[in-house]
Amino acid sequence: MINELDRKRSLGSSLLERLWKFTTRNLPWWRQRLGSRLEHPIYVVFVAAISCLNSFFPFFPVELFVILRVLRRPREWWALSGLAVAASVVGTLILAHLFQLHSSTGLTAWLAHHLGQASWDHVATFVRSRGAYGLFLVAISFLPLPPAVAVCALSRVPAWEIAASIGGAHCLKYGFFSWLASNFTHWFGDWETVES
Repeated sequence: MINELDRKRSLGSSLLERLWKFTTRNLPWWRQRLGSRLEHPIYVVFVAAISCLNSFFPFFPVELFVILRVLRRPREWWALSGLAVAASVVGTLILAHLFQLHSSTGLTAWLAHHLGQASWDHVATFVRSRGAYGLFLVAISFLPLPPAVAVCALSRVPAWEIAASIGGAHCLKYGFFSWLASNFTHWFGDWETVES
């Protein structure tokens, strides 16, 4: 039993270490690719669209795009994270509505195929046993969100509970990353900040 706990702890810490290395290693690459586009007002719309689409296809690193903008404009961290949270709630409610409208197995089978059946089953079982609280835990982690939303929608969890779970979890997650980037910019290398 103790070995299992130690393995889980080391897996969690190694996952965090890999995520941190991936983020800090790829920031210069993203900064070079995006360049002056980080200053453009349309970038904020881009972050909102990515955050909304992330509810359907969890392949977009929303946190990374939020961090990149906040590193350029540290005083706007709360506004950008709030926009990302609102967009993710809207995207999740649209996805839940689609699952409730088309509760056939076709939509869930298609998404399970594209996300990977094993991860779909794991997340679905977790949320099925915990309900909206499980949805909150999935949303605050880096697990795929569509299976959790599908289980809640097909279980007829009220829309306000889905919105509250996603909104609360993403508020904590995006808010934390935004605050971290705005207050500890030196951790992410040399960035020219633009005061607004």
